[in-house]
Amino acid sequence: MFKTDDQKWNAVLARDNDANGTFVTAVKTTGIFCKPSCNARHPLRKNVLFFSDNLSAKAAGYRACKRCKPDHDDTLLYDVMVAAASMMDKAAAADTPMPNLSQLAAKSGFSPFHFHRMFRKAIGITPKAYANAAKEKYMEHDTKLKCAQYSYARTTLGLIAVASTPQGISCVLFGETKSELFSELKTRLPKTDLIEVEASDVVSVIVTSIEEPSAAKTLPLDIRGTAFQKRVWQALQKIPVGQTASYSEIAKSMNEPKAMRAVAGACAANPVAVIIPCHRVLRADGGLSGYRWGVERKRELLKRESKT
Repeated sequence: MFKTDDQKWNAVLARDNDANGTFVTAVKTTGIFCKPSCNARHPLRKNVLFFSDNLSAKAAGYRACKRCKPDHDDTLLYDVMVAAASMMDKAAAADTPMPNLSQLAAKSGFSPFHFHRMFRKAIGITPKAYANAAKEKYMEHDTKLKCAQYSYARTTLGLIAVASTPQGISCVLFGETKSELFSELKTRLPKTDLIEVEASDVVSVIVTSIEEPSAAKTLPLDIRGTAFQKRVWQALQKIPVGQTASYSEIAKSMNEPKAMRAVAGACAANPVAVIIPCHRVLRADGGLSGYRWGVERKRELLKRESKT
């Protein structure tokens, strides 16, 4: 679908929603690029160029349409695909049947073909590869984590839950309610006895890291993930407070220059907010991209860190 310029142009004429995310349309006479489904008046075919994504169009000097707002798709797409990834994580954690491609696509509102393409674009790997990694991740730790303590704390960016073992912190999660956070803890720490305790000094250190980034301290971690995810998380911890890096820069630092999308997927799977600073990773054009705990939190965290 949409491989040739004629197919793309026909999609533009039809304002085909299924084409959104597969390419963007740039108009030479206006200097603007749009989603294929944009409801603005169609330009003349001779004035139209096609680019594979927003970044390519911007690199060529075009700016985003204010009517169809193609830039907004990046964050929305990321959020939808993270939700699909979470479905697979929950299935792996509960040892229940993994949702298949058609089920994931239907839940996300895409055709299977379009979902497969968009998932790989947002997360960095195919849905099947993610499902296999999720199974690997939870099988690896089934016998390692038998008991974890957790507690809640209030911050100016919302409620957090912190879970830890004697070896270190296992989860730091943002949420709106205790029940929501507990549900996510159970998903991330399956087959683990969770014991609620009073907030400890470690939790206070994490709260301080959120409120006063300049006072952040290094804390021991006990986290689950695939080998590649752990390499990404280690690379993220090397980004200094007040600085940022792009997905491609992280990939290059790992000697994996073509793994930008896989890096984005590892950021989405990060179980330890703030301490593993996935919020410091931006798109190559400086855009915020997505964030597991909301783009507004990401923006505020970066704002606070820029003042250190």
